[in-house]
Amino acid sequence: MAWSILSRRQALVTSGDPAQLLPSGFTQRTFAKIGRQYPDDRYRGLYAAYVREIAIHALEALSDAEKVRSFPLDRLSLGNGMLDTFSRSRDERFRRASDVLRDSIDTQPRNEAGGLWYWTAQPSISNLEGVYSLAPFYAQHAIYHDPGNVTAVVADIVKQFDLLWENCYDEKTGLLVHGYDASKKASWANQKTGASQYVWARAVGLYTMALIDTLEVLALSRVSLSATTLEGWPSMQKKFKMIGDALLKNVEYSGGWWQVMNEPSRKGNYIEPSATAMFVYSLLKGNRLGYFDDNAFPTDKIDTTRNLTTKYSEVALKAYDLLVKDYVVETQNRSLDFKGSSPTYSLNSAASYEYYLSQPSEYNSPFGTSAFVLASLEYERFYNVTSSIPWAPL
Repeated sequence: MAWSILSRRQALVTSGDPAQLLPSGFTQRTFAKIGRQYPDDRYRGLYAAYVREIAIHALEALSDAEKVRSFPLDRLSLGNGMLDTFSRSRDERFRRASDVLRDSIDTQPRNEAGGLWYWTAQPSISNLEGVYSLAPFYAQHAIYHDPGNVTAVVADIVKQFDLLWENCYDEKTGLLVHGYDASKKASWANQKTGASQYVWARAVGLYTMALIDTLEVLALSRVSLSATTLEGWPSMQKKFKMIGDALLKNVEYSGGWWQVMNEPSRKGNYIEPSATAMFVYSLLKGNRLGYFDDNAFPTDKIDTTRNLTTKYSEVALKAYDLLVKDYVVETQNRSLDFKGSSPTYSLNSAASYEYYLSQPSEYNSPFGTSAFVLASLEYERFYNVTSSIPWAPL
């Protein structure tokens, strides 16, 4: 699938449309993970070059600090790629772009509790997908380039996860609704919490990935981080475990998860494959790193190659088989396509049940193709696949 994405030149930023930012950053992070997992693969140069190409295409959009501040938090999804590309090339353009992104966090509007708005065009609204773009980059930039401020940065990251959890938690599913409006002025806002009404699967997928990727970033740097800096780690790990348990509770019998997760089997609802792939990735990765264990802590020595069969891995492997069987399509030229992904939905809307079903599913959505690659990387880790196993483009 990664080769197919590269061949299609997917997810390059080609205009000033902010809708291109998150798909581009999501794909860039995916290709960076391929390179880290398979550093000796004979195609590693092509994948590293694609991370750089995505970064180059995004440079123009991210070079103007004033313009950057007008974009949604999605812009930050490209930050990790800028840092990685700078570390490889020492090209100052990428360092400057990462600094512009980092500085933009300081001027991002916040609600009275300190929660970051997702976008200045949507006042007072915070959503789950925003923290996916924010947290792993915010943490990595502080660790690499602002170590004196890392404790405050990690505390702010924990606060963003906490506020979303406190305001968006859905008792019925144990998951989180799409977002909340701190002003409670939106038509969909709960008058007590500001929460929207529906649990959109992809938003939950991105929040869950934000948790585990941030936990991993901090754990990998644990030797250089103080106990004070890591105080919020258990809170994030507990949330991750609670979501994992809720995913097991809410999985559909076929192995996938519903588009609107708090309305299972309701007319029009469907199994959403991009979120299902995100959940496969998160469940298998959490299982591998020991983040479903009670009282896990970043200083624990975890065997990162372990492939324990647990209730989490069993559900994830069944879901992966569903994706391969029903959503991956082999084309005549033997590339791989991915069908059935939800389009992107916004809280700048009625945010009704009907709204989340109002658009046709997308073919080869970057969210679907890249999430499937991420799920596949963890699937391959589970079965101890290495780059020494021969592989060639289909």
